[in-house]
Amino acid sequence: MSAEALKGKTIVITGANSGIGLVAADALAGMGAHVVMACRRREAAEQAMRDIRLHHPQASLDFV
Repeated sequence: MSAEALKGKTIVITGANSGIGLVAADALAGMGAHVVMACRRREAAEQAMRDIRLHHPQASLDFV
C-alpha cells in the first residue's frame, strides 16, 4: 500500500506497544496514517509513542 493511500486515514492497532504491533504502528505512522494504539498499560503505550516519535517526529498518535 502506498503512503499516499494512508494519509488522513485512522488505523487502530491492538498490542501496539511491543512486537509486531509496535513495528506496524511505527511503519504506518511513518506513512502518514493517524495511528490509535490499543494497549493495556498506559506506561507501555506512552513509551511506545515516544519511540515512534523518535523515528517520525510528526507522527499522529493516540492510545486507548
